[in-house]
Amino acid sequence: MKVMIYVEGPSDKAAMEALLMSLIELKRKQGITIEFFDAPSGDKKASVLTKVPIKAVNMIMNDPSAMVIALPDLYPRNMGVYFM
Repeated sequence: MKVMIYVEGPSDKAAMEALLMSLIELKRKQGITIEFFDAPSGDKKASVLTKVPIKAVNMIMNDPSAMVIALPDLYPRNMGVYFM
């Protein structure tokens, strides 16, 4: 099984990998791959919320056992994302 987690940027990716290092390794030994990815280009928060779901559908169609997570951060507070 693959778990793909999209975060807003490289610092978020590095922080999550460092924070969850032991869990990632434990799950790897159990046959579960956990990977973090930067959001697609553009406004990173909007990309996590609008582009990642589209990528997720394609990934899951190709591998039904895969899991895709969109994980925007909570900073800056009260930042709106406009969907067009």
